[in-house]
Amino acid sequence: QILELNDVDGVIGLAQSKLSIIKSQTPLPQLLERSYIFGFWFDTMSTHENLGEFIFGGKMPEQRYSGTIEYVPVVGRGYWAFDVHSIYVGSFWPEISKEYLCTSCRAMIDTGHFLILGPREIIFRFYQETGIIYDSRVDAGILHDCSVRTKLPDVVFQIKNQKYVLSPSVYVLEIPDSQPTICVVGLGPSPDDDGLFVLGNLFLSQVFTVYDLPHRTIGFAKSCP
Repeated sequence: QILELNDVDGVIGLAQSKLSIIKSQTPLPQLLERSYIFGFWFDTMSTHENLGEFIFGGKMPEQRYSGTIEYVPVVGRGYWAFDVHSIYVGSFWPEISKEYLCTSCRAMIDTGHFLILGPREIIFRFYQETGIIYDSRVDAGILHDCSVRTKLPDVVFQIKNQKYVLSPSVYVLEIPDSQPTICVVGLGPSPDDDGLFVLGNLFLSQVFTVYDLPHRTIGFAKSCP
């Protein structure tokens, strides 16, 4: 059904073999047979013909990120999960003044997911403090007036020593052809009560990531257009 609804040729799973439902080896080890390292770059502008790149092995292209790549260890088995120093809001919103959503959080990267999901208690508190309306029909926050998004705060993810900023222009999505125009907030409550943040393509559009299988680490750097 996914192939019928989207203009794609196929789907390649990049999860580790431990997550295979039928207990078979995933394509990842074969794809990375010579160099067990790969990276993802998503176009931050979404205006280019090349909307992203999947880099197999070798040196990561320096034109795709700024600064240095900082690595953090993978925690647990199977998922690309890691510890986050903190997630907070209010980098320019004086009413909140840098309120922490969580400290010493745990998150996982999921390139197959578009949104950013978090523990329901934390996300609902974020909605309440910013005036975002929760809509149970879509299990997400919405804005009936999209112009309000300019008044929302940045959401900042601090991973190790680096801070990655998501502005409301990134995490608030306008629904096309909706009458009247409605915006959906790309930070939603997770259906799983496991305490994990799931960082999908909204996060990855701003952050260049590198995955090192032998050393069980994930590298992060600010993405370049």
